Amino acid sequence: MRKAYVVTGIMVVACFILAAACALFLFWDRIESAAQARRPAPLQTRILPDGTVIMLNAVELKSSLRFHYSIPGAASGSDPFANGYSVVSDEHGCWMRQWSESRGSQGTGPGRWLWFDLEAPPEIRNVTVEAFPRRGEKVILTLFEDDIGRDEDSERLFVEFSVPNPDPGPHPTWEAKPLPVTQQTGDLTFTLTDLRTGVDQIGESVQPDQRPLTQASFRITERGRPSRFWAPVRIVISDATGNRLFYDLSNRRSSEATYKNGGAQVSLLKMLCAEEVWKLGVEFARTSDYRSPSEALWTVPDVSIPGENKIDFSDKSAVRMGREVRLVGIGGTGTLQWQPDASVGGYWKAVVKARVSSLHGASSLSLIATDKRGRRFTGVSQGYEDIGGNNGREFTFYFSDLPDDVKALNLTFAIHESHYAEFLAKPVAP
Repeated sequence: MRKAYVVTGIMVVACFILAAACALFLFWDRIESAAQARRPAPLQTRILPDGTVIMLNAVELKSSLRFHYSIPGAASGSDPFANGYSVVSDEHGCWMRQWSESRGSQGTGPGRWLWFDLEAPPEIRNVTVEAFPRRGEKVILTLFEDDIGRDEDSERLFVEFSVPNPDPGPHPTWEAKPLPVTQQTGDLTFTLTDLRTGVDQIGESVQPDQRPLTQASFRITERGRPSRFWAPVRIVISDATGNRLFYDLSNRRSSEATYKNGGAQVSLLKMLCAEEVWKLGVEFARTSDYRSPSEALWTVPDVSIPGENKIDFSDKSAVRMGREVRLVGIGGTGTLQWQPDASVGGYWKAVVKARVSSLHGASSLSLIATDKRGRRFTGVSQGYEDIGGNNGREFTFYFSDLPDDVKALNLTFAIHESHYAEFLAKPVAP
């Protein structure tokens, strides 16, 4: 009798589990069906030579233009355009190279995209372009694959989507004088001598699929003589239609620069339409060749380098040249989490962050470090970020050449004043 009760109990439990499983299946099937019903149909579909299907699902315009596309069934990391670049153009032949930012949306888009959380997020990518042609009826996005792993003799893989222009205007027009164009600030003169776009490293014309560059050349004089103590450090390029591109010249991903005595040529990896007049807002700052006066220097002695994946934050600060300089902290090797929602990793030996206020005008920072043996190391700047409040800037410096026996550093910051110059110019497209 007891055995029969046990068997009966087991059967009841099994039936209960089976019923629960069936209910869960029906519930999930209903959710999935509802998700299928409210999915927006692809705007356009393209098929690559290997049979891969790519669908353009939506386009949104906020501060930039974002294209949402999907590769059905693709695993994370299998997007052939993830590390490539993009070109946006219109039906009139105006085209702009952009740095392609292709990555999974993972529910970060507008509300209508939340349904993608019900499937594999890696299927959905987005490409954000900072600028696009705004005078035509169409915007054409062309994605090019990266060079990594590609046979040099093979044709570069690309895919193209065409959508209505989301910002057709009307837009004003600008007029520009022929180059060179000069701006003067006290004893300093800053001259834009040449502006070319759609070219290679030696200034020759190239096609959109050949990684075109923009090249800007400057001449700098102080008291009428060429000066090696000034150089462009930040450029903002805009046009009359509302496009705006930003370049931090210390960031080698977006720019390259060469300097000679009194001259600088900057190669930029993004461009606006060559048919437009461009406005270049350029910040010039002191170079490392300039010997800063003692009142512009601040030394923080004996700062220990933390261990792997660690940061020592600091509240040390000083006032130099009417500006507050503050040491944010120093990090060691490995992955560093400077903010709760942001981590960065690399091959450096130490990372230093510092802030400088801009209450008395814009300025930049440089950093020289020494150890207890007097060895000298230069902090490699990775540019800065504007911060709120006092309109200051936060600079990041990397040290990758420190010997293993260096356990602490004397950090000497130098404040460098900045000057701005603005130029209107029509680029040359050979």
